[in-house]
This record gives sequence, C-alpha cells and structure tokens, in this order.
Amino acid sequence: MIWYSYKGIPYHGDCPAFYDLSSLKWFVELTNNQQKIKSLVLDYLKQEGIEIEKYFNTNLVTGKENWKVSPFLFWGNRNEKNISKGKELFSMFENIRGITGLCISILPSQTSVKPHYGDTDAVYRIHIPVKIPCQLPSCGLRVNGIEKSWEPTELLTFCDAHLHEAWNHSPETRIVLIVDVLREEYLSKQKNICLNVLSLLHLQQLINSHKWINSLPALGKGVLRIILKTRLLVKS
Repeated sequence: MIWYSYKGIPYHGDCPAFYDLSSLKWFVELTNNQQKIKSLVLDYLKQEGIEIEKYFNTNLVTGKENWKVSPFLFWGNRNEKNISKGKELFSMFENIRGITGLCISILPSQTSVKPHYGDTDAVYRIHIPVKIPCQLPSCGLRVNGIEKSWEPTELLTFCDAHLHEAWNHSPETRIVLIVDVLREEYLSKQKNICLNVLSLLHLQQLINSHKWINSLPALGKGVLRIILKTRLLVKS
C-alpha cells in the first residue's frame, strides 16, 4: 500500500533509508553521465531569465537565507520556461519511465532544512551532486537517523518518506539536482500518485495563506484535499 503524508501518520514502512539502484539501466546511465549533467546544470544557472524560487514551505527552512529551487518537472507538471532554457539537460531525463520530478536544489551557506517527512514512499529520490562545498559534519543529509555526505562521484538515492533533513553549515552554497522516479511496482499508477501529492501540496499552500484552515478537523481537510484533487483532474 502506498503511503502518503496527507494521511497524517508518520512513515513507518519497510522501505530502506537509502537505495541501491545499480541494477537499473537508467540509473547506470545517469551515473555514467554525471560529469556531463553537472556541467549542464552549472551552464543553465549562468543564464538570465531562468526561474529560481523559494521553496514554497518556508517554515521548513532555518538559517541566513532561503532554500531555493529551479524546477523543470514537479509531480508531472512541466515548467516550459525552464525546460526551454535547459533543453539538453532535460533531454537526459525526460525518457526515464516513471519520472515525476526534476529540479535544481540550492541550499545557501548556513542554511538547514528541518526534519520532515516527504510526500509519499512511491518514488525513489535521487540527488546528483553539482556543487558540494564540504563533507560531514558541516554539510550532509540525514534519513531515518542515517547520516551521509554528498560524494562528488556518487548519486545519492533515498526514500524521502522517512523523516529526513539536510544542512549546509559551510561558507559556500550547496547545489544538487533532484530527480524523482516512481518505483517499478507503481508505474501504472503514475497519474493518480501525482494528483494525490499535488492536491496535498495545494492544500498546504492554502493553509499557509489562510491559517484558519489548519484548525479544521482531519475530515474537513480530507474533503478539501479531495476537492482540490478533483479540480486538478479536470484540468489535466
């Protein structure tokens, strides 16, 4: 059964904190092309007119600056402006079966992402290192109590449904490319999974702008999320 954070229950499933995907062809191809991907990300970030935005849930972030992202694909929704600016980069991922997300994650100096549960356990979350200022303990990722550094030649793959956090206490910015790909057993459910997550994220945005919604009982929030999902389905 797929776990979603909107159910309001912390994740206690049996997915490992970190995955070994070395048997998957698309993952091996990404690993072999890591240096090219890094170069394309850095070239993309030098351009004018790209969209780099604060992560919408600023409550998750502590430190001197905000956690920033530049999205290409977000739970199936394409950012055509950024894709047009990074065509070659996007082309290296768009044919991966089950890809649901692709974005550049920029974590400034002295900034942390608080411990939190992800949206669902239905995806592999992959971090491709682009600019890693240093290793643990100053800069790292903790998933279900296990700490790891971003290694320059390694793709870090984990289950973000587990409680996890990231930090950069170095004097430089940390940059990774985040890739979300559905686990094989859920490929046939891709559209429904994306709609479930997007409806939750829209609900969170509503709560951020209308605090009274957070005082609704769980049933009320659930009904509101289903309404939002229905609207997304109509638009899709």
